[in-house]
Amino acid sequence: MNKTMDRRWDLAGSLAVVALGIAVIIGALTYPTPEIVFDAIGPMGFPLVLGTFLVIGAAVVSIRTIIGLRREGIWAVAEGTEDEPEHPSVGWRAPAIIAGSFVYLALLQPVGFLIMTPIALYGALWAMQYRTVRWRIIIAVAFTLVSFVIFTQALRVPLPSGLLDPLLFALGLTAI
Repeated sequence: MNKTMDRRWDLAGSLAVVALGIAVIIGALTYPTPEIVFDAIGPMGFPLVLGTFLVIGAAVVSIRTIIGLRREGIWAVAEGTEDEPEHPSVGWRAPAIIAGSFVYLALLQPVGFLIMTPIALYGALWAMQYRTVRWRIIIAVAFTLVSFVIFTQALRVPLPSGLLDPLLFALGLTAI
């Protein structure tokens, strides 16, 4: 057995998530009450539930990590599998997808959902080396179109139309 994982990092990460959950709960509880509420839960129901799940889940992980620290010490057996020579792990994928997410959010409003979403999804699928170019395009376009129809037509949630606003307005798919 090769003990190469430092449990203290797991504990620090889980405690950070507990702190995040507490911050979300505090933010939800201290948010000013809106004058008009359209449902029984109100706008802060989801953040309260999310914060609660974060605190509970991360607290469970923290307790399990502390038990492991006391029983077996700081070092733990590494999880997962070793890299295969033909398919080594790549350290740039996760940061690239995170950076791409920020670019997507920054350009979503001015460029529009129907343009930015397939580009962002294709980029993420490419970074994960998902199948072939053809499948990446099919998945990115299909997901975008299905999401657009569900949100704009079925749920009546407006999505940013950006550069396609005149076309979507002419087709009756968006309102100005």
